[in-house]
Amino acid sequence: MKWVFPLILCLIGNNVFAGGDEPLTSPHSTSMGLSGATHQGIWSSFHNQAGLSQQINGFEFALTHQSRYFINSISQQGLALAMPFQDKSVMALSFTRFGYEFYNEQKAGLAYARNFGDKVSASLQFDYLLLNISENYGKRSAFTVEAGLQAKLTDKLLLGMHAYNPLASKVADFNEEKAPVIISGGLRYFASDKVNVLLEGSKDSDYPASVSAGIEYHITEPLIIRSGISTQSTLFTFGASILLSNISIDVAAAYDQILGFSPQIGISYGRSAKK
Repeated sequence: MKWVFPLILCLIGNNVFAGGDEPLTSPHSTSMGLSGATHQGIWSSFHNQAGLSQQINGFEFALTHQSRYFINSISQQGLALAMPFQDKSVMALSFTRFGYEFYNEQKAGLAYARNFGDKVSASLQFDYLLLNISENYGKRSAFTVEAGLQAKLTDKLLLGMHAYNPLASKVADFNEEKAPVIISGGLRYFASDKVNVLLEGSKDSDYPASVSAGIEYHITEPLIIRSGISTQSTLFTFGASILLSNISIDVAAAYDQILGFSPQIGISYGRSAKK
């Protein structure tokens, strides 16, 4: 049945990453239109690591699993661990995996995030990328970096910017294949303590630019709901979080009008899980 996966790739196209893309989105990101540049807390380990130093005050971790269109062979998993040190800095480890036995991509990241005053934070992450294509093609690997910035323009307006693989690292000698460069940025507006909205844009060097929009509403103390849209394949997204002390249980889904739903679940532990 090795022919099944290439067929899936042809059907899904750029919804599946290859050769070092940055695929994994957290449940928070998925539910808000696949956004990421303005997210904060432990889940920003997978998006804009500058958001780590804004909310993390103790050890935190997060786990997530996403089933793309209910197809096990293109599911994704992620793990993140974060710990603050000194007064303004956070170190984090993250690991993501996509695929199945005969084709899988993995990324391990080590991030450093730091606050510069009360309004600005910046980050740098070193990534190790590994691609495995069955026993006939073997493995290939590469190193790359990510850099992020977040700034509070006002008490209600947050700016986020992130660059993945700005050095355009090569992942294969054949045809000088390189991991894509992905630049993203956007604004998040905190209308009140209960409601915030975001608008972000992203450009992958391999694909057209996309726009994400999302809204988050804190209905009650334990329940948060989110919704969004992305011009990437015109995805409609939604999700929710249930807060239990320092634990957050998160669910999300993205809906493609042709391919259907991609459900996701996650759990996080730490003080930023409440935010």
